[in-house]
Amino acid sequence: MYRLLPLEACRTQDWCVRPALLICLACHCRPVVLMRLRNEMAPSDHEHQLKFLVYTLERACELADDAGHGKMSWLLEMEGYSPKNSPPFAVTKQSISVLQNHYPERLGHAVVAKPPRIFKVAWNALYPFLDTETREKITFVKCDVVNSLKGVLGVDCIDISMGGSRPGDFDLERYQERMIKLQSMHMQAS
Repeated sequence: MYRLLPLEACRTQDWCVRPALLICLACHCRPVVLMRLRNEMAPSDHEHQLKFLVYTLERACELADDAGHGKMSWLLEMEGYSPKNSPPFAVTKQSISVLQNHYPERLGHAVVAKPPRIFKVAWNALYPFLDTETREKITFVKCDVVNSLKGVLGVDCIDISMGGSRPGDFDLERYQERMIKLQSMHMQAS
């Protein structure tokens, strides 16, 4: 699979990051991978974005393994999602393939928060590509995200825009520093 250095994975060009690993843990002590699907990708960034997804998943797996259960949670924030900023279907299908073929049984729970009506079309197209076990781990939350997720995600894992306490801005430099620190801590422990 992809081997990335933190600096390569978190390059500082003018682009928006879709996946981000939150250091906060879900209620089941799972690391949380946050994806803001409203963030647009440049057409040339699809391969890099897939590499960054794998890099993020590897860091989440390290945290999950350190916690002793190997599972992670996903929070897919859909507010502002539209066909204009959605990745091509082939990229989405490839991402699902990576998740199911290289990270089986790593998903503890996934939450799709505030999906717009247009997402139903995308979901219907993706649904057949998900295995039954994965489908059962996905929850859709249209409003009142915090109350709907009690027992699944803590308030500190949910952005202020969704009623949580986590600032919703993404600072690539701070994220890069956290990932370098996380990776070096894990390497020292190994």
